[in-house]
Amino acid sequence: MISLDERIRREVLRIARDLGEDSVACTVEEGHVNLEGSVSSDEQSYQLEAAVRSLPGVRAVSNDLMVEGFAAAVANDMEGVDLTPDFTSETGTDDFMEAVSEAEPYIPPTDPVVKSDRSTDGIEILGGFAETADEDAALVNLPGAPRGDDEIREAVLSALHRDASTTDLNIDVEVEQGVVYLRGTVATLEDADMAESVAARVPGVEEVQEELEVEGM
Repeated sequence: MISLDERIRREVLRIARDLGEDSVACTVEEGHVNLEGSVSSDEQSYQLEAAVRSLPGVRAVSNDLMVEGFAAAVANDMEGVDLTPDFTSETGTDDFMEAVSEAEPYIPPTDPVVKSDRSTDGIEILGGFAETADEDAALVNLPGAPRGDDEIREAVLSALHRDASTTDLNIDVEVEQGVVYLRGTVATLEDADMAESVAARVPGVEEVQEELEVEGM
């Protein structure tokens, strides 16, 4: 004996054939009809859906029909277009003049860290767009420099001051034979971890001893 769902499915396909649509498929589950495949026009899609909704036993209709003309137009328009371009080979530069002269992509520096400064226009730029940003980068980031403990201490202080996550922290820095000691009081464990991470990135630092106290602990 044919089930009601199978009877509905066969009737749907019959209606589609009567409309001249031979590329229609459907599934039926407990009266829920899912129309699939393709039709020749939007009007045919609407007409078929309306006819299916009027069938006895149909409780709901999901219309996933594709319109053949629309699908072809999209395929023609997108032909030859790379939908997944690869930008990995474009390294770019953050030097504007170099970007212009070498025709390379220009990558602007990240937003600077700022603090209040009433003596100028209201803020002091701590990094990113400061006039000495290149000098600071050379001091903090170049492999093998700085060498002495005093230079390492200054570099660590500069790095802590210019990093957005540690710029407001009141931290004392001491260096002995390349080992950095961080002392002072911070508000959270996250502040202590960030300070240790920033200090450890400075070239010349052999080890970081984080001896910070956390408020309330």
